[in-house]
Amino acid sequence: MTSINVIHSIGRESLDKIIEMIGRADEGKLTFADRQEVQQELKTNENLWLIAGDLASSAVTDLVGKSAGGNEVVAETIYHGCDVVKAKLGYADSPMIERLLIDAIVLAWLRWGQVERTYNAQIVTPKSHTQQDGIYWERRLDAAQRRLFRALAALAKMRKLDLPAIQINIGDQQVNVVGKHNGD
Repeated sequence: MTSINVIHSIGRESLDKIIEMIGRADEGKLTFADRQEVQQELKTNENLWLIAGDLASSAVTDLVGKSAGGNEVVAETIYHGCDVVKAKLGYADSPMIERLLIDAIVLAWLRWGQVERTYNAQIVTPKSHTQQDGIYWERRLDAAQRRLFRALAALAKMRKLDLPAIQINIGDQQVNVVGKHNGD
């Protein structure tokens, strides 16, 4: 879900309320009643947590910001690339568990690209770095590649398993854990 869709699904009143609460919390002025109100808003609006609680999206935002170097056009093209990767992996038609894996793939893909870019800048000229620097960057690059490949393999395995839908009821909350993939 894009940030625009998230904002529309939340509604202006809930969005304004949560932004106000975040501001109060940043100032150390959040009361017990405020906490209860936040908890109630989170219960009644299933997408509200995405505003400040989606740490994977925050990691993507941080990485895009670092990669773009403050250039908004570059940042927008990187975000578009993320959306293209998600779309090609079938994000919209995937069950939640696959969406989590696709999110992990996008983050690993971004991280791998950032490490690759930094590696190239550091290692381009043979005399511009020490042997230790070269070893360090080789390890970082290997780790980023492994993370990406593991995320891709996990998605492929999940889809190959083609698990039936599983529903778990805990108290009054229903959680759909896995569902059949609707694509490919």
